[in-house]
Amino acid sequence: MKKNIIFGFILSMLFFGCATEANFSKPYYISNAQVSIGENPGICKFACVSFNFYNNSERKIKNVKFSARIYDSEGESAGLITNGIKCMIECPIESKDEVPITISLDEIIGPEIDESYSVDFLYATEIEYDDGTSWADPFGLYCN
Repeated sequence: MKKNIIFGFILSMLFFGCATEANFSKPYYISNAQVSIGENPGICKFACVSFNFYNNSERKIKNVKFSARIYDSEGESAGLITNGIKCMIECPIESKDEVPITISLDEIIGPEIDESYSVDFLYATEIEYDDGTSWADPFGLYCN
């Protein structure tokens, strides 16, 4: 009897503990991230970060929340108050589609721009799909 209980416990742990590859696959990819200095009409006056966002999921995206860090040419934290970016982009992105995204850095860097900047730790913190479901990575575990 004791062997049956132990065997049942081990079997249930294996059954419930197994995960498919789909549970670990990243639902998006970010590429070509760069900081641009100068005005980008309709987006920013001083600087912006641009990148390509690929929807790797089987669902259409409704909106995405992003987080990133901006650094100066010496690797120091850049920004008037913080070097952190947090923003939400509302744009439909079809499954397996790639779109360019540009985010203003005007409130973070300000008009005093003398050097080049770099973006690091850029990732999606939350993705909301048009079917009402969502995916979240609040700590950047899937960061590029």
